[in-house]
Amino acid sequence: MEALLAITLAGVLAAAALSLLLGQRRFYERSAETIYARQSVRASLDLIAAEVRQASAADILAAAPDSLVFRFDVTRAVVCDSTGPDEVVLLVFDSVRAPNVPAGFRGAAVSGPYDSTFVYADGWFAKPVEKGAGPRLVCSAAGTPVDLPPSRYRRVAGWRARVGRLPLRGALVRSYGRLSLRIDRSSFEQGLAIRRNGQELAAPFAIGSGFRYLLEDGSELGSVGSRDLGRIRAVRVRLRAADPRGAPGTLAAVEHLIFLRN
Repeated sequence: MEALLAITLAGVLAAAALSLLLGQRRFYERSAETIYARQSVRASLDLIAAEVRQASAADILAAAPDSLVFRFDVTRAVVCDSTGPDEVVLLVFDSVRAPNVPAGFRGAAVSGPYDSTFVYADGWFAKPVEKGAGPRLVCSAAGTPVDLPPSRYRRVAGWRARVGRLPLRGALVRSYGRLSLRIDRSSFEQGLAIRRNGQELAAPFAIGSGFRYLLEDGSELGSVGSRDLGRIRAVRVRLRAADPRGAPGTLAAVEHLIFLRN
């Protein structure tokens, strides 16, 4: 009887200890999932914010609750001088190494030397006709830096036919592609995913994740028509991290208001 009592008591204690260990394991797993979800949401939001805040209201092409499409700069350059009736020399001072934008939509935008209003030429890629020493000499004579790689100095033609005017010295020239951010069903997880130009970046997210748009009059809308895209001043991004096991609810929720470039 004493042996049976000892065995029974040992079994009860072992079951209690096992239950406690399993409970602690589930707690730690849940804590780890929550921490990972918060980190994923923050990283996704940082990436979206870094790219969206580079766009101006004039760059927005579509604004919907589950998607945002805008012109995304691949290079930015300043005009050193004109070298012909339809040619200018550019100094590229900023570029994106791997923008991952589709080749089917390209364009160039030109502003005046002291003007922030751009003239857009969608569908035209400002392909250089010369790079290196020749354009560098022109920029040197204009007083611009000459210590950048040779590929940064470019002579580009064809402005009047596509832009309508020849850029003046000191004008800003932007070459861009189309960037699409979309939230839809994930291909790998149970939930929603963020897609950048069709490529899935992060998942899973829960229903309620999406975009809203703050207009110049202070109103906030879930979608904006094409006629009012120029009135957008900021984009509100809301991300809700979903349980990777498909359980209801969210592990983390973050939203951020991203103001566009003036």
